[in-house]
Amino acid sequence: MIKKIILFILLTNFSVVFNILARDRSLDVSDEFLGPQNQFNTPFCQSFAMIGLLEHYWYKKTKTHMKFSEKYMVKAISLTIAEKMWIESEQRFNTEVLQFFHPGAAGISIILEAVKRYGMVPDSAYPSVIRAADKDIFNLNMEKYLEFALTSPQKLNELGKSLSDVRKMIEDIFGNPQNFSVTADYFSYVDYLNHTSRFTSSNEILQFVEFETDELGVFYNRDGFLPERSIFNPESYAGFRDAELYGGNYFFESHAGEMITSIEKAIDLGVPVAYWNKWQKIVNNRLDDVGGHATLIVGYQKTPDGKTWYRVKHSGGVNADRKVYLIDGTTSPMITEKGYIYFEKDTLKTLLIAIIIPSIFL
Repeated sequence: MIKKIILFILLTNFSVVFNILARDRSLDVSDEFLGPQNQFNTPFCQSFAMIGLLEHYWYKKTKTHMKFSEKYMVKAISLTIAEKMWIESEQRFNTEVLQFFHPGAAGISIILEAVKRYGMVPDSAYPSVIRAADKDIFNLNMEKYLEFALTSPQKLNELGKSLSDVRKMIEDIFGNPQNFSVTADYFSYVDYLNHTSRFTSSNEILQFVEFETDELGVFYNRDGFLPERSIFNPESYAGFRDAELYGGNYFFESHAGEMITSIEKAIDLGVPVAYWNKWQKIVNNRLDDVGGHATLIVGYQKTPDGKTWYRVKHSGGVNADRKVYLIDGTTSPMITEKGYIYFEKDTLKTLLIAIIIPSIFL
């Protein structure tokens, strides 16, 4: 009799736990990140998303948090765009693919290429945000930056500017990081001992965290380019594709359903996913299709009503109040709270432009 009672209790408790898990499956890697950041009024969301991803790789390797520099990422992207556009044999900049040097005009493959070429530096050596006039601002002369970034390659050719000239322009705008020394503790499987390594260059850090750009892909959602969209329509798709192919060997095509499944697979294995969605501007409490925003998907949760919600870290700062926006073309809202965005699956599909994810998942 006692054995039957014990068995009943065990089975009952297992049933309760199983039902809870079945109703509320939540997978999240948010604890592996520093808190949400603020890009202020800059157009550098792609750099904030990529630095968030790189900080995740550092944490995976060291189990410690370290802030890396978004400003350095912007500089690396700017240099990479210039280098990719320069035609050495003709001593001129290519005028056929990209209109400007602005990262937002160059797709997201260029970000991976910039990381591959220039690595990452700690924010302590190259601060992205500084305090000025009793408020925080992005540590860059934005007027000077935009004057350069919105200069066309055609204009540079007319002025007789070379790649060396443009590199100097970028150096004048951004300056250089301070010398740094970063240490990291890790356990070796070879000698079963704890080790401490020291790094003094951006590429040494990148090699240490094992962020292998060649194993990643930029997957575009073919379902997301619709006739009624102002920017993301079928006519503009070829331009996006050409910019991605120009940026590096990372471009792939897929469909929303397959991409959503792959996002969940990645999160299941503790891999966050860089995510590019369609909105940027809020008009009359609605989101207009006027641009894109790069963010980082860090978790998802299946709820009792059969829906799936996704948690997204973005760079809009930490808002004190919960805000709910209706997104054109969807029946579910977008919710922002404490520096994160929450999308329901159908909304995520509607807004999905592209993701950066290990190619093995797709």
